[in-house]
Amino acid sequence: MQRRQFTTALLCASGMAAQAQPAAADPWPQRPITLVVPYAAGGGLDAIARALAEELSRRLRQTVVVDNRAGAAGMLGTGMVARAPADGYTLLLTLTPAILTNLFVFKKVGYDPRRDLAFVAELFTGTVVMLTHAQVPADTPRQLLDWMAKHPDRANYGSWGLGSFPHLAASHLSASRQVPMTHVPYKGEAPILQDLMGGQLTLAFGSLGSARPLIESGRLKALAVTGARRNETLPTVPTLSEAGFDDPELVPAGSAVFMAPAATPKAVLALIEREVLAAAASAGVRSRLQTFGFIPLDKGAVAARASYEAMYPVQERLIRSLNITAE
Repeated sequence: MQRRQFTTALLCASGMAAQAQPAAADPWPQRPITLVVPYAAGGGLDAIARALAEELSRRLRQTVVVDNRAGAAGMLGTGMVARAPADGYTLLLTLTPAILTNLFVFKKVGYDPRRDLAFVAELFTGTVVMLTHAQVPADTPRQLLDWMAKHPDRANYGSWGLGSFPHLAASHLSASRQVPMTHVPYKGEAPILQDLMGGQLTLAFGSLGSARPLIESGRLKALAVTGARRNETLPTVPTLSEAGFDDPELVPAGSAVFMAPAATPKAVLALIEREVLAAAASAGVRSRLQTFGFIPLDKGAVAARASYEAMYPVQERLIRSLNITAE
């Protein structure tokens, strides 16, 4: 009898303990996911984001919606995700400037990527082309700089904003090769290429996806490309390193990074990483990357963070040395 009473009491106590335990978290995802892109719709990053969202929706069986939150050089949308609930339902696909170069250019960023955001993956980077217009008598970067030194009234370049790679690269060339140049800022790449074709600009660094048709038609001249090896779509164009410009400052700190709020549970981050890398490797996303001339990276969270940490001191030193600041 005593044994039966003890067993009954033990079962009751076990049941009460089980009821006292919090319920296990629902498996992610249970509702639609928002993928924030902190740049305007219509660009290459936006196109890839939409291809990723479509593939992720299929894989996760949940809607993934792209939300373009452009403004403040990518800081508006990036900050929005940094402050979002850390539940895996607000994610970010951003470019490196928003989480790296902006930190040294702008006095107030409003977030700390190392503290407020978690790296999920580094998905792709772009080939950048050093360009001039067809009538300039220069076929190499060195010849262009020599020509600009002799024609100071034509020594100018365009960029799409303070701290962007075109701005930093041309500023570095101007300072390190002692060729004074005038910076002409624009609000986008299209008007830069238009003015370069028209002769209002002499130098620009452009994305391969936008510049390739103009190069192939002979309206612009490609002098060199960024990257460790030549781009297969422009096989006769040397890399900057091959052309004698192997400065680390001329390596674009520009890649597409997938992120989440820092406090997102580790198990959820691991799931997001796995699904994002799988989606990025899909045929549909790969095709879109090729269309825009992007180079797949397929780096997971650890490698993505390592890339960021490697570029951090290079970009800080470069921007401080050029004394580039903005409010």
